[in-house]
Amino acid sequence: MGKFTFDQGSRKRLLQVLTVFCVTFGICGLYAHFLVFNYTRSLSPGFYLKVRGEAFERGKIVIFCPDPLPNILEGQKKGYFGKGSCSCGGLPLIKVIEGVPGDHVSVTEEGVAINGRRLSGSRRAVSMETAYALPHEEILGAHEYFVMTPHPNSFDSRYFGKVSDRLFQSTLQPIFVWE
Repeated sequence: MGKFTFDQGSRKRLLQVLTVFCVTFGICGLYAHFLVFNYTRSLSPGFYLKVRGEAFERGKIVIFCPDPLPNILEGQKKGYFGKGSCSCGGLPLIKVIEGVPGDHVSVTEEGVAINGRRLSGSRRAVSMETAYALPHEEILGAHEYFVMTPHPNSFDSRYFGKVSDRLFQSTLQPIFVWE
């Protein structure tokens, strides 16, 4: 077999193609590892930076794959969140931590109260019923969190209950969002 050679123009073109390939896959890799794009209305749409190692505190935004529990699977079947790679068959959820370990959580038809303080915009949507019984009251144990967003159609702890922090992938910091 003969030796394969490139002329100057071919080498330049190959270098350009390889550069575009590496940059494209590098950006995709960085995106998957560091950035999240939220396209839902339950939280401001836009780009969020994953912040690993940050404490899970009230008010922090988190991303997680929910466990395949009956209420989660029911919500997935009803199309409350998109299909994806999580063990429940859905996409990761992005929510705000409202309740932390030790908090008293009450979920009623009027909405959610944490330690007796009613959360604004916390009434459940009539169109989004699950088997999660109302009224529901509990004290969050170690590593248990109540997550939600104030959007009326947000599939969150109002419908599936508390979430363990072992499911949290990271906190998120908005970097470019819009209303």
